[in-house]
Amino acid sequence: MAEAPRELGARALSPPARVAVPEYAELHCLSSFSFQRGASQPEELVERAAALGYRALALTDECSVAGVVRAHVAAKACGLKLLLGSEFRFPGFSMVVLARTLEGWGNLCECITAARRGAEKGHYCMDAAKEQLTQLHHCELLLVPERNAQNTPDFVAIS
Repeated sequence: MAEAPRELGARALSPPARVAVPEYAELHCLSSFSFQRGASQPEELVERAAALGYRALALTDECSVAGVVRAHVAAKACGLKLLLGSEFRFPGFSMVVLARTLEGWGNLCECITAARRGAEKGHYCMDAAKEQLTQLHHCELLLVPERNAQNTPDFVAIS
């Protein structure tokens, strides 16, 4: 017959000590406004980021800023810093653009408008926005390598 398990001592049942978690900000987040790629509403993403203790969240939907108002309202309610940006896809990589200032926000919006105007409805063309890409002053540009089916980068580091 199996022996009954011993009772755990009080020490084993006490909650683990809190470990200092470094401040974190997600800089590339897609909402349901990135059609067929993001699933959650912008306000849900903000609320979840706040619940996880993030310092900030960057909403970066693909060639769009359509979810910004919803995210802004939720961020104010949660006390979370919201970073505004957008993602543009190119062959082999994506470029995430984060506006640092009001001027940067205007430059980003002009780039999105030019890219959308240069393509049929529901699509965008970065060739049409080449001039605006060179005018993304007051913005941070992040390059994101494309991932393959095994979720590993498609590039090889040269040592």
